[in-house]
Amino acid sequence: MAPQIVLLLVAFSLAGHAGLAEADDQDATRIYGIPSGSQVEDCGIEIAEGALTRLSPFLDAADNLQGSYRLMVITWTSGSVAETRQENRIDAGELKASNLFIDHPDRLRVTLEVWTEQGATVCLLEHQLSLGKQATDI
Repeated sequence: MAPQIVLLLVAFSLAGHAGLAEADDQDATRIYGIPSGSQVEDCGIEIAEGALTRLSPFLDAADNLQGSYRLMVITWTSGSVAETRQENRIDAGELKASNLFIDHPDRLRVTLEVWTEQGATVCLLEHQLSLGKQATDI
């Protein structure tokens, strides 16, 4: 009878971890950009806080959208400023998966720009926010 109890505890433990992962995703804050034109319905970034702060761009676009996006982030912590930038392609309206992980900044400025192959901007997000976090000790 003891092996059955162990199996139940393992199954319960695994289910609990899956629930935590879902809760982390649900706790993400979405900041929406301003779409322009008919090809983009929604765009922006998700910010989720954990051991590190995760920034992920998102896009809800027409299947025929071909283009690129650029995500720029400037972070301020006590005594330092850092800047990072990512660019990637958009193929058939789908943004290639991208996550940017940063230590907990006091403030950050995010710029997301999405444009077509022809160079027309179809989404723009410029947002600054204060997180007031402490950096992770190493």
